[in-house]
Amino acid sequence: MVNVYSSCITSQKNLMWEDLIKCVQDDTNKVWCVVGDFDVIRKQDKRIGISLNRSNRKEMEEFNEFIRKSGLYDISMIKNIY
Repeated sequence: MVNVYSSCITSQKNLMWEDLIKCVQDDTNKVWCVVGDFDVIRKQDKRIGISLNRSNRKEMEEFNEFIRKSGLYDISMIKNIY
């Protein structure tokens, strides 16, 4: 399991994503679980009340590309209502 706490700086996020892709692709004999705070969203509807600017949209697209290249799956969170 890899726990991620991402930088808020896009260039540093991209480096981390590249490193993670390399790790996953280099070690296909393991099952990977990558969790944490990536400090980016996958879909615009996850950012309530704030419109995406060009920079945020590009970062969102790059994050989705990272997920695709790494072969990881996004497992959506389930809200517990008590």
